[in-house]
Amino acid sequence: MDVLSPGPAGPDAAASAETSLDVMSALRTLPPDQQAVLVLVDMLGFSVADTAAVLGISPGTVKSRCARGRARLLPRLAHLRDRGEPFAAGAAPVSSAPEDGTQLGNQSPSRRVSPADGGGEPRL
Repeated sequence: MDVLSPGPAGPDAAASAETSLDVMSALRTLPPDQQAVLVLVDMLGFSVADTAAVLGISPGTVKSRCARGRARLLPRLAHLRDRGEPFAAGAAPVSSAPEDGTQLGNQSPSRRVSPADGGGEPRL
């Protein structure tokens, strides 16, 4: 495959585009403060500390907004897991324990907490 070619075409590309649309649509249902932290932390890979600095809020506020946002996204995106489709490029899954055992967002692989139980980074 040529390095400059646009990428896969066909069913995989269509499923990826549909997944991206689903994630973006669900994200738009959240309050703006939750959208901002989830985009920075889960989609762009910013640390909690960096996100707090960018938004001018405390790290604890970043964590709580991430947890609340993930909990609100979970029912809206559960159908993606049921279909077994990969998540959109750059978008992290919103559930806490994927079936393949991969690490999510900024969570430690040794201690996973569901978003409904306060998710986000583990407390020390």
